[in-house]
Amino acid sequence: LHPDAVQIYQQAYAQGRGVLFGTIHLGNWELMAAALAARGFPVHTVTAQSYHSPIHNDLATHRHRLGIQIYPPGRARQCVRRLKLGRAMTIFVDQNTDERGRTIEFFGRATHTPTTFERLLELSGAVPLFIWNVRQPNGRYLISVEAIPPHRPPLDWLTERTEDLVRRYPTQWVWLHDRWATR
Repeated sequence: LHPDAVQIYQQAYAQGRGVLFGTIHLGNWELMAAALAARGFPVHTVTAQSYHSPIHNDLATHRHRLGIQIYPPGRARQCVRRLKLGRAMTIFVDQNTDERGRTIEFFGRATHTPTTFERLLELSGAVPLFIWNVRQPNGRYLISVEAIPPHRPPLDWLTERTEDLVRRYPTQWVWLHDRWATR
């Protein structure tokens, strides 16, 4: 963990409003979630699961063993309830899904961006943070946490920050579908 990461998280968590993390497919999310869970940080995330794939089933089993709780899309009420109880949730913000969204420029192209992150913030009053990780030259991963500035729409800031990180670490952005497809 980056030295400031724990302090930023603890300060946000101490507010008692819940913490909503935006994250991206950079570095190794599975290792990041496992490392956080092993250090006692609860990891609850919204992500799609395929119940018809042996690989996804094995992954779900491993996530559960590591203490990672997965919420499928469409479970906003559960997420809001968890946040209102002062707990933490994580949601990926670099995806192009069928969820309700708006157009935000990403790498110079108009891109459908789901607004789930902003809707969860609005409904819950949670503290928004950005969490991400990158592989270091020694092969280890560094987890960073940043506060999302209050003076900007959070999804716009997260999209710009994602661009910055992908430019800086292009080989570490794991992307397997067309981010720019029109929905």
